[in-house]
Amino acid sequence: KMSEQGDSSSWCSAEERTRAALAAWEHDDLPAAVAAARAALGAAPRFLPAMLAARGLALLAPALCPGAPPLDQQLALMRDIVELPAHRHEAQVARAFMAPLEREAEGERCGAATLFVLGSWAYHILQENERAAAYFRRAVDAGSSAAAFSLAVRFERGEGVPQDAAQSVEMYSQAAAKGHAAALYNLAQCYDQGEGVEKDKARALDLFQRASVAGHVPALLNLGLIYYHGEGAPQDRVRHRHICAINWQATHLNTGKGGGTVPTRS
Repeated sequence: KMSEQGDSSSWCSAEERTRAALAAWEHDDLPAAVAAARAALGAAPRFLPAMLAARGLALLAPALCPGAPPLDQQLALMRDIVELPAHRHEAQVARAFMAPLEREAEGERCGAATLFVLGSWAYHILQENERAAAYFRRAVDAGSSAAAFSLAVRFERGEGVPQDAAQSVEMYSQAAAKGHAAALYNLAQCYDQGEGVEKDKARALDLFQRASVAGHVPALLNLGLIYYHGEGAPQDRVRHRHICAINWQATHLNTGKGGGTVPTRS
């Protein structure tokens, strides 16, 4: 357990590496961004800004982030850090890190990745939906596919913006066009179920395939079910078994246990 003062060298290292992760992300160097975010969490596992960046990167490019904790576990830990007295120091350090970024955002000096993390901070930590949506909009305008995905979910749920299924599909489409794995998966679900767009099983199949190639494990499961039942594609039990084998590898060999899927719609 950390002391009240904490290990200052660990926190300084985490802050420095989180800045490096954001800088790499701004330059579209995702492998470097993932490596820096992991290093930040290695130095201080409960450093909230690094957790938010790592979560966004895991949804953007899950193939680069094998073993990412499920979303519910990540969010539960974040809430504990903010709410429990035992983690008060960690929350204070995170707020001190985020304050200069928010001032930069007021002066229009933030890049897309930083605006995305600020939106995630506002949504997950401050629970200020309208503020989060505003940051995500600015990040989308700056070219962030991660923010387009997050804004799509806000439109889907009506959080900070009016609920609008068609606008949600538009934002998912923007993110998917840039290869965002979770957006490809959620957009496939929209076409499969006819949510905010006309139902199109063939389009859904293509999107599930693209999400699977990007490393999205739940998309593999859906793809296997399509071939098993023959809904949206000719029934193919051999291909279904092959996909099941790949899915088993993804959820067991990469994570060391089952259930290591990358969460979506959050």
